[in-house]
Amino acid sequence: MFWPSSQGRLRETFNGLVPNGTQAIIHTHPLEWPMPSGGDVREAARLGVPIYVLTPRAIYRTDHAHIRTILRDESWFSRSFDQAHPSNCE
Repeated sequence: MFWPSSQGRLRETFNGLVPNGTQAIIHTHPLEWPMPSGGDVREAARLGVPIYVLTPRAIYRTDHAHIRTILRDESWFSRSFDQAHPSNCE
């Protein structure tokens, strides 16, 4: 889905309707916010879809009640790029 930029500094927001068929929402957190927030948990419950939070150190999944660690490995991010072609993700 195309996500129109709000031109926010250090923060993006989306105020549209969640498209039909949405299976999950994926977003990032900076290093200073290492875990999904209470807001992430509330939004997952409100929207009825899990929210995946990607940080430089881990990937988490939250739904209406639980936060689950999907991957905890501080080097996952650097390994996710083809070093010969940095713009290409695996």
